[in-house]
Amino acid sequence: MNHSGPVIMVTGYGGPCILKLSGRQTFGRCSGRMFESDQPDLGLFARSISRKHGEFITDSHGTTYRDTGSTNGTYYNGELLKPYEPVLLTDGDVLRIHMKNETASQLDTVLLFTEGIPGKVVQNNREERMLSIRIRKRTVKCGLKRKVLLDRISLDISSGQMALILGGSGAGKTTFMNVVMGYEKADAHIFYNGRDLYRNFKDMKYEIGYVPQQDLMRMEDTVFDTLMNCAKLRLPMKLIGESGCRRAVVETLHMFGLQREAGNLVGKLSGGQRKRLSIAAEYIGNPSLFFLDEPDSGLDGAIARGLMESLRGLADQGKTVLLISHSPDRAYDLFDRVVVLAKGSDNVGHLAFYGTPDQACSFFETSCLDQIIKRINPSDEGGEGLADDYIAKYKMLQH
Repeated sequence: MNHSGPVIMVTGYGGPCILKLSGRQTFGRCSGRMFESDQPDLGLFARSISRKHGEFITDSHGTTYRDTGSTNGTYYNGELLKPYEPVLLTDGDVLRIHMKNETASQLDTVLLFTEGIPGKVVQNNREERMLSIRIRKRTVKCGLKRKVLLDRISLDISSGQMALILGGSGAGKTTFMNVVMGYEKADAHIFYNGRDLYRNFKDMKYEIGYVPQQDLMRMEDTVFDTLMNCAKLRLPMKLIGESGCRRAVVETLHMFGLQREAGNLVGKLSGGQRKRLSIAAEYIGNPSLFFLDEPDSGLDGAIARGLMESLRGLADQGKTVLLISHSPDRAYDLFDRVVVLAKGSDNVGHLAFYGTPDQACSFFETSCLDQIIKRINPSDEGGEGLADDYIAKYKMLQH
């Protein structure tokens, strides 16, 4: 669709649709009564929106928006706007309206502003849903010199994708994950939803869920209390209250199949159940980026497969999931992308491949993902010592 002026793309609750902007326009909820005189100029059928929610003003200076004292408020690029405080919108800005006392993100109304250049609407929507990773170098101080851990890693992962991080010994898998999360700073640009994660880490850290290899939970707490404590820390208590937290806990217990364990102590859970609880504890804050360090470590095949299917379910909700695993073939069909890191003869971690699981097996001339590690590990660690060959081969493909 070709638009000559600025527009709002509506997704989530009340969408999808496109609202054309021109002059001064009121924005709010349609009443459903066609002939009422106080219908908004820009109306949506969404109960998260107030009858008189906000106002758009478009003139020669651009487009501004202000929230006119709505019940649920308006979030501008993740920040709650003060009532009647105008903001000048720029291409790609996101306005979000979240239903109070509800934890389900599908009840959110999302407004994406675009200047209306032909084709730009689709482009911005794609950019908003992309994790863009551009690592030039990650170094650490080593005596009087600096040691390079990672060098020149560039890739994009779309929301709704589940990516496997594979790597040989010392290739920097955990370092890579920490750099992308912003837990370790590097000479890098990490963008998510079009926003620089490093510059906006204070705000964006709430969009990140991280499950380390070791479970960091109090063994003497019950499963329910563990999730309740997490909910109170990560959910907007002033908006949803104690009852909203309890609803979120109950929903999360059902999602991860832990409802029967709600009253049991964490220390009495099996390894698989404890790992599910660790993931549930991160999920309850509704992050959009999930990072997991060997979530299937120590689990047998059937339990590990079930856990991976739960993670696949998170990706299917539109979340981006990145995980490290040393037994990837039992979940081969669940991955969208594979990131292969290899330590070259320079003792630095490089990107040796990025693509689909099938493409990875073809590239490394193997029949399974497990064999990729053997290809790139050094011979003194039981590998074939071909890391440099595949690093060079992948670089050639990029040019």
